Amino acid sequence: MDLGIERRELEPERVLAIELTTSSERFDADLSSAFGRIGEVLTEAGAVFTGPGICMHPKRKTLPGRIAAVAAIPFEGQLEPAEGMKVIELGGGSALVGLLHGSYEQLPEAWLELNDSLAKGERPRPKTVPYDRFLRSMVNVVNPDELITELVIPLS
Repeated sequence: MDLGIERRELEPERVLAIELTTSSERFDADLSSAFGRIGEVLTEAGAVFTGPGICMHPKRKTLPGRIAAVAAIPFEGQLEPAEGMKVIELGGGSALVGLLHGSYEQLPEAWLELNDSLAKGERPRPKTVPYDRFLRSMVNVVNPDELITELVIPLS
């Protein structure tokens, strides 16, 4: 697995988000659908897309076999969120960032490696959950080996 890990200062950003509860079988399709809905609302509002899509990993409890996630797209501009959507302010600041080159199938192993690299005393910020940022997604490439995903753990 190709995972580069570094500490980085992140800029604050606003995202338009949809909370999902789905299954592992439906996860990819539901995430893709959520990104499509968010993109439509941002486009209709005349908002400026300021970065690639992200998938946050909230710690909320779900039923066995279910997955909780938050699909979001960073933007600038004013808009009224559509039903089932909300605007979230990401505060920026210090973060541990892993850069994964390759298939999404490697994400669980990459997250283990990134979490294992946290130094003693480093804690994720309580208000900002870890997330994936899809720098090169299946929207941009055909071959999964060409995917590039940032794994981000905001630190306190």
